[in-house]
Amino acid sequence: MNRIPVPAVAAVTAAAALMLTAALTIPGGAASAAMSCKPGHGHCPSPSPSPTGTSPSPSPTGTSPPCIVTATFSSNPGDQCTFPADQYPQIQGASVTRLGNDMWNPVPGASLMLTAHSPGDWTDSVNMPAGNSAVVAYPSLDADFHVPVDPWPSRPLSDFTVITSSFSETMNATPDTIASAAYDLLFDNSGTVNEVMIHHDLSNRGGDCSVPWAAQNVTFGGSNGVPVRSDWNLCVDGTSAFWQVPRADSFSTGSVDVMAMLQYLISHGYMAATAQIGDFGYGWEVCSTGGVNEDFRVSSFSITAR
Repeated sequence: MNRIPVPAVAAVTAAAALMLTAALTIPGGAASAAMSCKPGHGHCPSPSPSPTGTSPSPSPTGTSPPCIVTATFSSNPGDQCTFPADQYPQIQGASVTRLGNDMWNPVPGASLMLTAHSPGDWTDSVNMPAGNSAVVAYPSLDADFHVPVDPWPSRPLSDFTVITSSFSETMNATPDTIASAAYDLLFDNSGTVNEVMIHHDLSNRGGDCSVPWAAQNVTFGGSNGVPVRSDWNLCVDGTSAFWQVPRADSFSTGSVDVMAMLQYLISHGYMAATAQIGDFGYGWEVCSTGGVNEDFRVSSFSITAR
């Protein structure tokens, strides 16, 4: 799997790091941006220089405006909202966190606009055609777990004993919304599976599996502040593994024991104990909003990795 090379993060002030503005328009009026590439999707272009932009003027209140990204596909760092790790301590283990629209499967009429104040306070206004059932975009954050030295290697999973994550999100779903809130973790040196998704909030979709369940009603939680849940189902399809709850058990606020889910995959032979974690994504796989604007919002987010 090819990855977009991770750029070095320039030193910036706290205010400037949290408030950047970027937009890229391609000929014909189509907007274009991407975060990390996903295995098998074939959309990992080499980065080109970031377009020169202008800094926004301070707002009348004296506070900086939020980061706004209207681009939908580009490897340019300027087309993402970047938050250095030391400016958002609720996310541990990452060297930097980026947010972007990641429309990796564009369809006519689809649009996204990301507005971010921090990795725990951001909204993506999305419009996807009615009835579309294929995933068009993964508006999401990417907590980068690569070691921040050349050549930015992935980090051994064995470096950690605990990886949990908490969230509060809403899709503002309508009866026509086809989407799911999900984690997307990418690995190297991992054996059969190099992508692990965790779907916890589903609207009119059941995830990405086309094969029978590998396990059902698996229990996780009960330690490190994560409540016990006994309704996790597992699908392993090629190099991807998907954990998800039944649609009727969807939850939009809570926490997950990510390490326990990964250790299950290792102990059952789907992943190697030598697995190295590179990208830790969180957002929504969106197929349709019924052809109307819909605000997908994260109001809190954290990763505890130690």
